[in-house]
Amino acid sequence: MEEVDRILIHSLRQAGTDIDEDVQSVKQFTSELIVEAVVRCLRVIDPALGNGLSHSLPPGMSARFRLGMSLAQACQDVGFKGEIGYQTFLYSNEPEIRSLFMFLVEKLPRESSEASDQPAEVQEYWRNYLLPVTSQPSQHASVPASLLENHISELSATQEWENEWNSQGLLSRLTPEEYRSRKKARLQKRIEEQLRTAAQPRPDTHGATRSTSDLAELLLSFGGASTGGDVLTKGTRFTHTEKFTFTQEPEKAAQQMAAAASALPSSHQSEEDLKAQQEAELSALQQQLQQLSVQMEEVGGDIKQLTVSIQQVSDELQQSEVSNAEKENSVKMKRQTIDLLPDAENNLLKLQSLVEASSKRVVHLASQWEKHRVPLIDEHRRLKELCSNRESESSRKLSEIKDLHDKIRQSAEEAKKKESLYKQLLTEYETLSKDVSRSAYTMRILEIVGNIKKQKEEITKILSDTKDLQKEINSLTGKLDRTFAVTDELVFKDAKKDESVRKSYKYLAALHENCTQLIQTIEDTGTIMREIRDLEEQIETENGKRTVSNLEKILEDYKAIRQENSALAAKIREGLNIPAFSCGSFASAGSTMNGQKCCKDGQNCGPTKHLAANHNPVGAAVTSHRHQIVGKNRGEESLTKSGRAFSSTAPQINNKTYLWARYNEMKRLVHDLIPPGVCNLLNPSTIYANNEVNLEEVDIYGFDYDYTLALYSSALDEMIYNKAREFLVQHYKYPEGISKYDYIPNFATRGLHYDIQKGLLMKIDAFHYIQLGTVYRGLKPVPDEEVMKLYGGSNHVPLHQVSGFYGKGPKMKQFMDVFSIPEMTLLAAANDYFISNDIEYDPVHLYKDVSDAIGMVHIKGYMYKWIMQDLEKYILRGDETYAVLHRLASQGKKLFLITNSPFSFVDKGMRYMVGKDWRDFFDVVIVQADKPHFFNDCVKPFRRLDSNGDLQWDRIKSLEKGQIYKQGNLVDFLKLTGWRGSKVFYFGDHLYSDLADLMLRHGWRTGAIVPELEVETKVVNTEQYAQSLTWLQALTGLLERMQMYRDPESKKVLQEWLKEREELRAVTKNLFNPHFGSIFRTCHNPTYFSRRLCRFSDLYMASLSCLLNYDLSYTFYPRRTPLQHEAPLWMDQLCTGCMKTPFLEEMAHIR
Repeated sequence: MEEVDRILIHSLRQAGTDIDEDVQSVKQFTSELIVEAVVRCLRVIDPALGNGLSHSLPPGMSARFRLGMSLAQACQDVGFKGEIGYQTFLYSNEPEIRSLFMFLVEKLPRESSEASDQPAEVQEYWRNYLLPVTSQPSQHASVPASLLENHISELSATQEWENEWNSQGLLSRLTPEEYRSRKKARLQKRIEEQLRTAAQPRPDTHGATRSTSDLAELLLSFGGASTGGDVLTKGTRFTHTEKFTFTQEPEKAAQQMAAAASALPSSHQSEEDLKAQQEAELSALQQQLQQLSVQMEEVGGDIKQLTVSIQQVSDELQQSEVSNAEKENSVKMKRQTIDLLPDAENNLLKLQSLVEASSKRVVHLASQWEKHRVPLIDEHRRLKELCSNRESESSRKLSEIKDLHDKIRQSAEEAKKKESLYKQLLTEYETLSKDVSRSAYTMRILEIVGNIKKQKEEITKILSDTKDLQKEINSLTGKLDRTFAVTDELVFKDAKKDESVRKSYKYLAALHENCTQLIQTIEDTGTIMREIRDLEEQIETENGKRTVSNLEKILEDYKAIRQENSALAAKIREGLNIPAFSCGSFASAGSTMNGQKCCKDGQNCGPTKHLAANHNPVGAAVTSHRHQIVGKNRGEESLTKSGRAFSSTAPQINNKTYLWARYNEMKRLVHDLIPPGVCNLLNPSTIYANNEVNLEEVDIYGFDYDYTLALYSSALDEMIYNKAREFLVQHYKYPEGISKYDYIPNFATRGLHYDIQKGLLMKIDAFHYIQLGTVYRGLKPVPDEEVMKLYGGSNHVPLHQVSGFYGKGPKMKQFMDVFSIPEMTLLAAANDYFISNDIEYDPVHLYKDVSDAIGMVHIKGYMYKWIMQDLEKYILRGDETYAVLHRLASQGKKLFLITNSPFSFVDKGMRYMVGKDWRDFFDVVIVQADKPHFFNDCVKPFRRLDSNGDLQWDRIKSLEKGQIYKQGNLVDFLKLTGWRGSKVFYFGDHLYSDLADLMLRHGWRTGAIVPELEVETKVVNTEQYAQSLTWLQALTGLLERMQMYRDPESKKVLQEWLKEREELRAVTKNLFNPHFGSIFRTCHNPTYFSRRLCRFSDLYMASLSCLLNYDLSYTFYPRRTPLQHEAPLWMDQLCTGCMKTPFLEEMAHIR
């Protein structure tokens, strides 16, 4: 270490440190010399950081501590990673100081030729061609989704028809059309029979004449033979329907009036008779009421049955109308044919002449067009090629100009830096002594390198000898064991016959045991010797740390601090004219010390008076007084802002003033804690890890298509919303007023829950608590008091009501996919319309109708048609998808695609993004997979598609590259490919449909695509968010620290702080989304979505292109977030000075 110390001392002298010639080792450095050397180095490394530091130790110990802390912080700012504090400079030990000086010397500026290790061509290539992928543009309403709902109705109907035809249709020996028509006739006949049965009058019902007649009229209108002219029109739940009214005939009314008149009491009747008569009338009326209730229930049941029958009849009527229109067209055609039959020959000649004339005209027009088309096509090609050449040339020149500008700017900056460095080096060179020989240091360094090489060779030789010795030991041990086994076997055979041989066998066994013990003793002795050497080295290291001398210095500094405290206390007493206590100790405000003994000399201090009108309730609970109480009492704290404790009898301030003083001090500390440039620390292209993942272990990569390989623009959400709203009004007969509600892009966010029965849209955290302020009925928020009332006085939602494993429970639905954004917006708009117009409705029916309308957009293929018609408008960042696939394939990774989308849609999108040869990248391609059933069912087999997308009938025995497969299941997929376990990595956007089963049941690695990450990262990088969040944490810590003050004034102050805390929460929430906030966090807990994200994904990222920023051998390590019991101090406490647990003395009154 002597050569290292000489080099360090020489470098420190060059940095301007005044080191005596007698100092030859770091061990000889004093505290003053260490501080001077560190400050000189910091001034050279970062002048702005080092100029504010003094290079000499101040006389006072408190000032020395502050300087030591400042130096430690400055060293950490320039990048020092080791443990460092004020003790490093004031109570130093040799190894730590040597490590610090080596770091600072390495940080000293060097010549420009030494600063760059790479040639200019490599640096230019890195700068111009290996830039990070640009971040994804903001998409406020882009939420990844699965197409699970797209094919449910179509696939289920097809499967039911195939099962019915295979089981019953084939046995009937009819064609499918005949089978369907006969089934329809049987169904119609059954409906008529049910209606006739329901229309028969019941002899045991009273007063049901009107109900029976209505049923009879309904039956007649159904059969088309209405005699009364009343036609039953189709209605919906939102059209005004006729209600059953019960009218009375005049004769019955007269009879009832006569009965009522006869029932009037006469003058000669007694009270008992009247009472009995009234009771009889009451019982009769009750019986009549019961009969009417039974009749009403029966009529209600009949109405429900008839409603279903009417719906079925209307569907059949529409189908019959369509078939009648087709038949009418065929009849017209046949009629025209029949009209032409009488003069068939002439008509045929006329038609032939017309056809020949038309064909000649078409040929003539085609020849003319061909003459004009050829030169036009050539001209178009020429102009297009010229335009493309000009565009490429202009783009090339523009890029060259930008590169030149960048180079000029960089060159200017480098010239300025080199000029300043040259001036600095010139001044340092002038101050250096001229007798320094650089060659001497070079020779010494070469000698050290040579010695190291020799030592390395000796170590290698020793290791080789050790290995040979170990081999020889192992060989001898094996030979000994084998020899003993053979000898033991031979002697044992003879020992059965001869007594002397038996004794020899015993001696042999004893000899073997003694040899074994001897070998074990030798090994233990070697182990003990190694431990002794290690302990001796540790003892020598500890002796080098100068622990005893450091403790002595600490004791001296402690005495100096006590002297300074006494001096300061004397000055304060002189300034305030307050007499000192006899023992010089601190008097707790508001507490008496009668009968207590001084902790200093054991003598009684005598009685003391109350020193403040407002006594401290916490201090009254403390029964012992001490010399040093740091921050325990308010009267003391006002005197010791620097953290020192000393004796004082100053009058106390009241609680309110004290609390606001702490508040203002905390606010100042928070403002000072936020350094400039703290924002923009998060990169939107970062990949975040929930679990440790080594990409080098991954051989197979799988992908979903929608919102994974293909990212869609927000214009698609608006198209889905408008089309579903149109279905809702036209098909489901909802009011026209809903059409006036336009799409709101920034209203809903992914991961929200919808209470189906109450019609409420809300955000729930990971512990099933509703975040108050994020509950909406329609487009208006619901007050917190009403939310608590709706859920039984609490904002907690029980487990059985929250959505199940795949996002839907009995009473709540969690919206997780991309199509949920327009669905939630349409639900809110429809709810708002009915509430605003005071229309009674059932939220359950509304939810079902909106879900069906959204589903019809996918089932009828509107979404696929929109995207395929304008790929450039709807598909984003296709070039990045190509870059990811090309990089993985070029590294020898296997790729596969599993999607719910049809082949024609996927093929067109992939041709646009990747090219016509896109299938060459993938080893397996599976479309219309019906996820998540693909992952958890083993029923549907794989079917192959030809190049036109038509199904083939051959049995699938292997999954071949270049082929397209449909449906299937994961069990067969694993058997045919053999891809299992953590070597498979699958990326998808839907946590339930894409990732949950693969991680939990099959052990695949999973990656979640979360486009919202990019938007939320931009918010987190803003200065407003950083300041609001830091102050929110500080205020929370202050509330926790000061909650033991329970007097009325203190409670008012704490209530004001709580109000400010709620306002800060609202501010941070509104920065993400003014309605529901961030999708990842509620006020202080993660959301339900965030919990599922951490549970079902190993990695998550904003887009698939984030993979381009990492090497394929990169290992992702998750951040270790401490649990509540693992860390004594958290960031909010370190930032604000608040302890997590209040002081025990101050909590005494609570206990």
